[in-house]
Amino acid sequence: MITGQDLVEWQLRIASGEELPIKDQSMIPCIGHAMEARIYAENPAKDFLPVTGNVWHHSPPVPANLGGDTVRVDTGIEAGDNISVYYDPMVSKLIVHGRTREEARKRLIDSLKNYQIAGVPSNIPFLIKCAQHPVFAEAGAINTGFLEEYADDVKIDASIGPVEQAVCALVASLALENRVAKNTSNAVKQTLGPWSNSCGSWRLGMKHQRLLKPVNDTAFDGELPGITCTCNRDGSFDMTIVTEEGVKTLAIDGIFDQNNQLQVVVDKSKRRSFTAIPKMDKEAGTIAVNIWPTDSICFETEGAVSMVFEHPLYSNLDRFTSTSSNEGCGSVNVRAPMPGKIARINFKEGDSVNESDVLIVMESMKMEHAVVANMAGFVSQLYCSVGDIVNDSDVLAVVAEEGDESKIASS
Repeated sequence: MITGQDLVEWQLRIASGEELPIKDQSMIPCIGHAMEARIYAENPAKDFLPVTGNVWHHSPPVPANLGGDTVRVDTGIEAGDNISVYYDPMVSKLIVHGRTREEARKRLIDSLKNYQIAGVPSNIPFLIKCAQHPVFAEAGAINTGFLEEYADDVKIDASIGPVEQAVCALVASLALENRVAKNTSNAVKQTLGPWSNSCGSWRLGMKHQRLLKPVNDTAFDGELPGITCTCNRDGSFDMTIVTEEGVKTLAIDGIFDQNNQLQVVVDKSKRRSFTAIPKMDKEAGTIAVNIWPTDSICFETEGAVSMVFEHPLYSNLDRFTSTSSNEGCGSVNVRAPMPGKIARINFKEGDSVNESDVLIVMESMKMEHAVVANMAGFVSQLYCSVGDIVNDSDVLAVVAEEGDESKIASS
């Protein structure tokens, strides 16, 4: 960028037996300033440990591998590719150019903030902090001891703030209700009936609640409790989040446009803008959410925020496997597939069941829905009675392996 010459092309030509195209050093200019940042699939909050995984979303600030006068991205990664154990975890090189060093530095920061990658954690938040540091901003002030001397200044915190958690939970909730990339503004809602999912989860006499449980292996690896999402009849949500200061409830509403641009209103007054990308994986039993701020208001983290939630209906973490159930190994939780009323319970605690036996029958939306056992064993616990009103994903029963009668509830 500063010489106008493609040095890699030179290398290839010389390796093929050609001569140097320019031999007079005075013909090589030095124009402006250029900086390069290397994007890695690694977790800065966990000692920069490299990670593997599927890059299910990759959107650099400019089209990749096409050159550019001021911003360039060189990469071999496309959306859908895997970061494997067989290569180093570098995703790409981001190169910027400016007439001055300061112009190049600011362009680097803007480009990093507009670099979107999801599926694996990256070092982008760390690179942003480094480029924003006042010592880095001063020409000639930085040296090889920068990271050691200013480690606390550029450290990436693993925590996720309550507003960011609420926005991620909002995106997951909109994805579950099929309200992603739809115009659900108030003007549009007024033209729709109460049965439209764009107007929220309408219920007679009660508000729909859903518990979204974060998976711990998110990019920020936060030990986060579940977020209770209460859907209001206007389509907004009340997000109840446990923080270090106590329980906090945020009123939050948002709409997507066709380009996954999310406009959010927090507590009916604070407006935020994001690019939001959800991925629902029924096989893995998860809903992954990445958000990138697109306005000038920064939250507690720089750049992207990533959270992965258990899918309330397809979670492999405690419905389809035995190792993650809170009842211990050899048991699975049986959850309500939707809100409704318990109409019949076909087994009592201690009864043996086969896989796919109908344990419970629910009434919902004027229809009966069978809730079946996900494994053979016996009913170790029942958490519901006939006539109970239950919410989406509530645990209704626990099925344990035969021979472990210690799991039968003493009550």
